[in-house]
Amino acid sequence: MLERLYLVFGQSLILLIALFGSALSVSAQRVALLPMADYSRGLDGINLPFTQEVEKALTDLGVEMIQQEQVLRFMAENRLRSFSYLDSFLVQKMGKDLKCAVVLIGTVTEIGGRKPVLGLTFTALDAVSGSPVWSETGATSIVEQARFLAIGEPQTEQDLAAPLIGKLLRHLGGTVEAGAIPNERSYQLAGMQLFPAYVRGREKIEATLKISFLHAEPTMVAVESNQRRTYLEQDPETGIYQGQWRAPQRDGFYPLDLILEWGAGRFVERVENISSFQVINQPSGLEIKVKKALQLDNQLAFRSHILILPKILDIKPMARWALDIRTAKGVLLTTQEYEGDMPERMVWEGRGGDGYLLSDGKYEITLHVWDLAGNHSSDSFMVVMQRHAPQIKAETLVRQGKNLLQVTSLPGTFFSFKSWSLELLSEHGESLLRQNGQDLPLVLEFVPVVGEEKLFLNFTGEDRLGNRLEKVHMEITVPELKPTEKTPQVDSWVQDF
Repeated sequence: MLERLYLVFGQSLILLIALFGSALSVSAQRVALLPMADYSRGLDGINLPFTQEVEKALTDLGVEMIQQEQVLRFMAENRLRSFSYLDSFLVQKMGKDLKCAVVLIGTVTEIGGRKPVLGLTFTALDAVSGSPVWSETGATSIVEQARFLAIGEPQTEQDLAAPLIGKLLRHLGGTVEAGAIPNERSYQLAGMQLFPAYVRGREKIEATLKISFLHAEPTMVAVESNQRRTYLEQDPETGIYQGQWRAPQRDGFYPLDLILEWGAGRFVERVENISSFQVINQPSGLEIKVKKALQLDNQLAFRSHILILPKILDIKPMARWALDIRTAKGVLLTTQEYEGDMPERMVWEGRGGDGYLLSDGKYEITLHVWDLAGNHSSDSFMVVMQRHAPQIKAETLVRQGKNLLQVTSLPGTFFSFKSWSLELLSEHGESLLRQNGQDLPLVLEFVPVVGEEKLFLNFTGEDRLGNRLEKVHMEITVPELKPTEKTPQVDSWVQDF
């Protein structure tokens, strides 16, 4: 079906230009036809068979066409995928490289469907100025072209081509004429890069400029900022312009203008705000707030996790940030560094850089932040992590003939029990002692069962952070009771008189 459409389209175009060809100024000029875009195939779709039919029709009417191979080669060399990437500079460059006066582009906007429709657009561009000088668009359908008594009605897309092409191209004649060479210098600015774009005062800035000139290159290329001009030198191998200068001492935002100078007459063209850089001398400042932690004995402490809320005091563009974890003695355990802005909140569960939980203890957490100019800010805090309740030691003592139970906390924890309860049982399960309390150590008196050598302790306690310890049937050995030594009795005597 599409092949028939191309054939009908070509025959209709030949017929129409034959009728109006005497007025077409393009017939006396070289024309470059770009591949027809076909939006029915997607945004980057092209229709080469359709393009060939248009080219053949124009050639048969005496219009001098640039060969499609040359057009496609130009597009490949200039990375031009379709006319949607075309700008005035490339139109002028095409006119110069291919020696043509007119660039013609076309688009198939609609084709096919249950009720056949067809949409076409043509645009002619002046290859000297790069500007569009003529454009026409239109669409038609089977419904629009219904005829009286239904005689000769179009039935397919092919039948729609001839009247639509006639409608679009009948005003082309006499419209396209070669323009005059413009006075302004033509160039294509690919981009300006500054490294770094954020600096401290008096630091070095390097500039790289990529620019293509259609005609003569300027004699001088420079950049200007803060009334200071720096000339750029061109690398003969790459054609890239480069230069460097020292940033001003004062903080601030500095726009950069491009200065182009041509010839002995010193024709100067200025491109304003081509780029910019910023001078930052002072660090932004950092402050940390810690949530989900308890204040105990003038120390921050937690058992599960803490919420770290960093605050940048003076908002500036940030480059990176880092987190350090050290022991209370200053030994670095881990450091983690990240690019970009610091998050608004972080959760620390007491893990090291390897993801494993650290042991209970006291740690120093430090946050660092660097802005894009390299200025550094930091803040730190100390925190105690205690995930486990204190362990206990239970033993019996004998003092002054009394049996005593002594319970103490083992070293290694920062915060002791805030409450506890215990029960001491005999070897056969008899309750010998029950007690509740708040602090350890404790010493309690009890009466053992005669002849039993073992005791059992049930202990439950909760420390000041909420960690719980539960000991069930903890065995305690009863010490042997040493027999009390009896003092020999001395009979008293009285001197007789």
